[in-house]
Amino acid sequence: MVGSMSLSAPFVFPYLNQDEVIEFIGAAAVKLSAGGLLFISTMEGRYENSQFKSRGEDEGVLNYLYSESFISTTLVEQGFEVLDLFRQDYPLDNAEADTDLFVFARKMAGD
Repeated sequence: MVGSMSLSAPFVFPYLNQDEVIEFIGAAAVKLSAGGLLFISTMEGRYENSQFKSRGEDEGVLNYLYSESFISTTLVEQGFEVLDLFRQDYPLDNAEADTDLFVFARKMAGD
């Protein structure tokens, strides 16, 4: 729907490579009207540390990690303003934790 007021991408980015994330944010910029909101949640970390994770008996999936810097820079380059972000640890079974990153952005008015 053209002129949408908000879009949400909850934990989609861990399954998209960097080029696909840039494409997704660019498509959101086209879809949203000025002032429209975008919510992103992903797993934070160094992209080069992305790894294959198995889920029980499933074969598993490659989980991409993203830095706050990459997400914020890409948003700004695509015409968004980062409104807020926060992190939350997600405990794993082996006493380690992943860090989840939540980002709220607003589409800026075009030129």
